[in-house]
Amino acid sequence: MTIDSEVDGKPARSHAKLLKYNDEQNRSLVQVKIESGRKHQIRIHMASIGYPVVGDRQHGIADASEVNLQLTSCYLKFPCPITGEEKEFELPQRLRPAL
Repeated sequence: MTIDSEVDGKPARSHAKLLKYNDEQNRSLVQVKIESGRKHQIRIHMASIGYPVVGDRQHGIADASEVNLQLTSCYLKFPCPITGEEKEFELPQRLRPAL
């Protein structure tokens, strides 16, 4: 699914893919790739389609009794703004979230 709505009045595009669903918890593990890098983009886009990030008190439905924000970046790739060199970082499998 592609979400192509503005974030803070600026163009933003996110691509979301369902990886796993837990029926008992009514929660999903989702992979989101972004083409733009707007502040809170993933949280805003997922909430806008009715799938807020678990524990998102700002853009979702959460209160103090719930868990903290459950958003993890497992892979980052971008050009260094100083050197132009491509930087790539990947979270080890053992540290990635599980459903």
